Amino acid sequence: MAFLPTSPVTLEGGCMCKAVRYTVKIPALKERPISAKAVTYHYGKKLDGLTRMPFVTIDHCESCRLSCGGLVQSWMIMPQPWVTFHLKNPTQMSSSGREYSTKDVIMPSKEVLDSTTVRSYKSSEDVHRTFCGTCGSTLTYGFDGNETSPYGPILDLTVGTLDRESLESDGFRVDRQGWWDDGICWIRDLFRNCDDGIVVNKETVTGPIVEGV
Repeated sequence: MAFLPTSPVTLEGGCMCKAVRYTVKIPALKERPISAKAVTYHYGKKLDGLTRMPFVTIDHCESCRLSCGGLVQSWMIMPQPWVTFHLKNPTQMSSSGREYSTKDVIMPSKEVLDSTTVRSYKSSEDVHRTFCGTCGSTLTYGFDGNETSPYGPILDLTVGTLDRESLESDGFRVDRQGWWDDGICWIRDLFRNCDDGIVVNKETVTGPIVEGV
């Protein structure tokens, strides 16, 4: 992501019911993996001119749209070692829970499935999608064979589960859109041409309209 500070960055997030919490520790710029294939950013500051992880993407693919129930999904893509998970037992929600390895969460081990709220769905032969079985928050996307990646094992983490403070932190923003050809036409237009003509309500759809937005 071209907009993050060059110094180390820590982000935090979790599911809606707080049974799943995680911490993302992004290292200093020079330690962030370079992607030789990803297109260099064409706007904003370029830092060292190289395209580095993490990637924060809007995903237009149909599978991701259906799995999250929103118009699009948004992922933060990065090496697995950057992320640590802290999970609670659903029968002991007042406890502090315990830390689990990232791999045990994105492809849940029997222990994780038996003693936490994390659940998994194989949307295709080699793809694992995890979510919280209590509140339903979508959490991660992982696939078999990830270990062969030139960056090492990779994790896709749902951007929407980041805490508000992390989403609003210095330099954090979406830097690309993926699976564009799979997207719904009017949704793609919405992202490219903004929301001209869409009513903006302050709260509920029957509430006051926000003027001048």
